[in-house]
Amino acid sequence: MSVMRNPPHPGRYIEEERAYLDISVQELANSLGVPTVEITQLIEQRISLTPDMAIRLANFIGSTPEMWMRLDLAHRAIGI
Repeated sequence: MSVMRNPPHPGRYIEEERAYLDISVQELANSLGVPTVEITQLIEQRISLTPDMAIRLANFIGSTPEMWMRLDLAHRAIGI
């Protein structure tokens, strides 16, 4: 029998991308045009992703907004 694991919060992937790009949280926030506290809260998994943030991340990182929203939905669905 396999064990179902909770999907990671999108903040985990945001932190991985930030580290890969070798930029600070403030630099990432500035690049996305959002307050630093919003990125910090996402990385710390204290807030959920918004559609607006999904678009910003997709444009900056090169993914799609739908991918980011699916990550967030999968994470939240397990917590229901």
